[in-house]
Amino acid sequence: MATVSYFQNIEYPQPSLESIVCTFTIALNENIQQILLEFLIFELRRPTDGNCDDDEFLVTGQNRNFIVPLLCGINTGQHMFIDVDKSPTKIIHLSIYGKLPYQRTFNIKVTQVQNRITSKGCLQYFSGRNGIIKSFNYDVVGDTVDSKEEASYFNNLNYAICIEREENMCSITYTNVINDEMSDFSIVNVDTYKNSPSFVNYCPDDFLAINGDRLCGEILSDTIASKSIYDDADNPHSITDYGTGPIILSFKSDNMYVGRGFKIHYEQNFCN
Repeated sequence: MATVSYFQNIEYPQPSLESIVCTFTIALNENIQQILLEFLIFELRRPTDGNCDDDEFLVTGQNRNFIVPLLCGINTGQHMFIDVDKSPTKIIHLSIYGKLPYQRTFNIKVTQVQNRITSKGCLQYFSGRNGIIKSFNYDVVGDTVDSKEEASYFNNLNYAICIEREENMCSITYTNVINDEMSDFSIVNVDTYKNSPSFVNYCPDDFLAINGDRLCGEILSDTIASKSIYDDADNPHSITDYGTGPIILSFKSDNMYVGRGFKIHYEQNFCN
């Protein structure tokens, strides 16, 4: 039976209004492979230009080669799997720091996983024939955080998103048209010739990689790797991955510029 606990702000379900320093300590049970963090409510102060300068959520004590990104902003509904089978101390710390008075609310479900659910290195994991994947801090509107503040992904990201391949499924299609509406897609790189933010077509620094193909710009399109995103820029194109191995998406960013991020729908397709 899995061990489950909850990390909440002291005033939960009401927001905390003052600056805070909160640490939640997890003593790992025997033979625990992973920790699953489910962000039932997660609303902290937004990042500044992609950096969590004022608020941050920090995980420490996990496997030394497993990097967990700093989080802030709105991440309700998101999750993370943390590899802990080789934790040096078998003690995991979840910490939330808020430097200034501000409204913050969080309720994080913590599950110790004995039988590994994901492959090693997967920060996020999705199952089912279809679903929605989005970058951290993508949402604009929260219950606590001021919705007028800009939503964006973070600097210095490098993590893997894994999807369980369903039986008799041989391909997977991605689109950012969800319920007949196009979700914002914005992954920003730097044009070294202009030294300014640019949606360059070769995605050198910030990108979402699907089966190794880098995607960036302001639309989700399988044409980005071969031509400028300004061609046919108003029309997104679905992307179908016919790879036969594990289904892995990689998201990476540098420390320069950030955009809104991505919200995409995936659909696994039956074998012909």
